[in-house]
Amino acid sequence: MSCSHKGEVKVLDASRDTTIMIKTNAGNPVMMLLEIKGETNDSFKINNFIFPGGSVDTKMQLDWYNKDFPLKYQSYKATKGSLTIKYNL
Repeated sequence: MSCSHKGEVKVLDASRDTTIMIKTNAGNPVMMLLEIKGETNDSFKINNFIFPGGSVDTKMQLDWYNKDFPLKYQSYKATKGSLTIKYNL
């Protein structure tokens, strides 16, 4: 039996660091799929991965081993823009 947890997080101000705790009921290691779309004027980080600025439309997969998943956005060099991050595990 599998467990699916989906949602969406909006980063409306790319200049502000934000951490969102995603609560799950996963009991085993899971694969987290992130779909990131939007636009920023410079590079930014999500969970310590650096993404270039400009128009963003990318996906990434992460293995996760806990029930709660911290989605950590850091502006890094970005001062303008917004992003939508969809997650699915």
